[in-house]
Amino acid sequence: MESPDCETLLRFFDELSETSNRVSTKDFQDHLIKWGLDKGTVRSYIAKCDPKKTGYIKRRDLC
Repeated sequence: MESPDCETLLRFFDELSETSNRVSTKDFQDHLIKWGLDKGTVRSYIAKCDPKKTGYIKRRDLC
């Protein structure tokens, strides 16, 4: 899969965060790779979404 747009990232996030407003970066990373994104692209997204390395990503961090 090429680089996903914001809507696609939000859909992936929502699948993981049904009961919480945040998702662990590891879970989100694994989920994106499972959906076919390149590992390098995923690492780049994770770095942008969690620049302070809190270990969690919130929906608002994606776009």
